[in-house]
Amino acid sequence: MTDFDFTYMLTGPGWARATVEDRQNAPAMEVSYLSNALGDLVNAIISLFSETSGDPIICEWHDEPGENIWTFRRNDAYVRIHILQSGVYPRGLPIEDFDDDNCDKLLFDDDCSLLHLATQVEDQMRHVLQEYGEAGYKEKWMEDDFPMKELTHLTDLIRGYRREHPAERE
Repeated sequence: MTDFDFTYMLTGPGWARATVEDRQNAPAMEVSYLSNALGDLVNAIISLFSETSGDPIICEWHDEPGENIWTFRRNDAYVRIHILQSGVYPRGLPIEDFDDDNCDKLLFDDDCSLLHLATQVEDQMRHVLQEYGEAGYKEKWMEDDFPMKELTHLTDLIRGYRREHPAERE
């Protein structure tokens, strides 16, 4: 089990930077407006609350070039988080050796509680909302509105989960 921290900040027009951190790793991901990064992530987390079969829930964040592919697998109160960076040209690799088989990089692979994961995402969404507001987010992100409805839904799910699992800690 890991200590898991998530940060998300808008860095420029249509760009954000996210970091996931455990005791051993703190990979950062640059993400562009080519995907609805924050909205897609919160929807994946919302889906985890009803997913109990262990089937994967996938969230893709596009970068230029490449993408970060998040795979979540719920196992009772815990979630396996697997993040693969795909389609990025590895530095130092001779161009003649470049192909799709050598451009994937495992960024993160660890477990954390569903409650902790959800509250980390909720906290970062609230931070972004407080810093920019809905209109400011839309202006800075350029493509998508701030996922306010999804934030409200996530908050409700967290409250309900805490009521149903009072002994569980984040």
